[in-house]
Amino acid sequence: MGGYGGQKFTYHMKDGSILEWTGSWSSRAGVMNRLSFGPCIEVSLTDNFETWKKGYTFFSGAVTVKLLKDFMKKMYTYWELTKIIKEKEPTWQPRIVPARRERIMKKFGIPFGWEPDKKGE
Repeated sequence: MGGYGGQKFTYHMKDGSILEWTGSWSSRAGVMNRLSFGPCIEVSLTDNFETWKKGYTFFSGAVTVKLLKDFMKKMYTYWELTKIIKEKEPTWQPRIVPARRERIMKKFGIPFGWEPDKKGE
């Protein structure tokens, strides 16, 4: 039956063809990227700074990778996004810019030599 109760969606493609598809099962960013609807990335949002400091969020969603990169250039100059493939789905993972890594790790008390999981698992 498919997601969305089997509802059919009609898409008008750039080449003029029409694609009709029965409700997809997932809107996860990695799935959308694999199907060429991206690139996008999942985000967690809050409008309350105290909530954010505790590690909580109120909303989740997805934004384009370009939008997030533009935001990070302005607000988080020591972070960058690295493309990874996880379960055959392209996604992006934030990481500290290598040239600033040691200084940032010291500033935030992260043990030098710590590495995030490079496989994204």
